[in-house]
Amino acid sequence: MKRALLFGSSGLVGSKLLKLLAESKLFDEIVNVVRKSQRENSNGYREIVVDFNRLFAYSHLFEAEVMFCCLGTTLKKAGSKEHFRQVDLEYVVELSRIAERNKVRKFFVISSINAHPFSSNFYLRTKGEMERLVLASDIPEKILLRPSLIRGKRNEIRLAESFAGYFMKSFQWMFIGRFRKYRPIDAEMIAKCMCAMSKENFGLEIVESDQIFDIATGFLIPTKSLYP
Repeated sequence: MKRALLFGSSGLVGSKLLKLLAESKLFDEIVNVVRKSQRENSNGYREIVVDFNRLFAYSHLFEAEVMFCCLGTTLKKAGSKEHFRQVDLEYVVELSRIAERNKVRKFFVISSINAHPFSSNFYLRTKGEMERLVLASDIPEKILLRPSLIRGKRNEIRLAESFAGYFMKSFQWMFIGRFRKYRPIDAEMIAKCMCAMSKENFGLEIVESDQIFDIATGFLIPTKSLYP
C-alpha cells in the first residue's frame, strides 16, 4: 500500500496539496496529521490528531512512503521568534528524524527563496538552519522547495505580502533570466510540483521557485518514473 503523510494541511499550500493528492489517486491512503479534526475518515483518507509538542510520541503512527511537510507560520502569527523557530525549524527537523527512523523514502519540506543558515535575516536564517539539518539526515530522498512570494487566498489579511505581491506582479517583466526565480508563485503550483515529484524523479534536492513552476507546468522533464 502506497501511503502519504501530510503535515500542515490547514495552511495555504497544504490545503491545495491535500485536495490534489485526493484527486490524483497517487496514493492508496492519505494520512492527514492535524491539531484538530477537519473531517471524517473515509476510504483512502485518515486523520491523526496529535500534540505537535510531542511529535515523537506519535512516531509509530508515521509510517509511509512519502512525507509532505507544509508546516510554516509568520513572525506576526507566531508572536515571538522562539515560537516561529519551534514551528518552522524544530517541528520540521523532528519530523525529518522520525522519517529517517521509520524509513520514509521521500521527505518534502517547504523552505524559502534565499534561505541560508548564516543569513543576517532571522526568517531566512531559520529556514537555512532547517535545511542544513534536514539535508544531514539519511532519508533517501530529501526535497526542499524554495518558493518566492506565495500567492493565494488566505484566511487572514497580510498587508505587507499583499503590497509586495501587487508590486511584483506589476513589474513581473523584470524577473527574467537569473531573476526569474523571484517571481511570485501560486500556492497551487507548489502543490502540483510536490505531487509530480512524489511520483517521478527529477534529480533535484533543492528546488528553486522557477523550477517549482517548471515542474508543475510540465516544462521540466523528470529523469525517471518511480512507478509504472
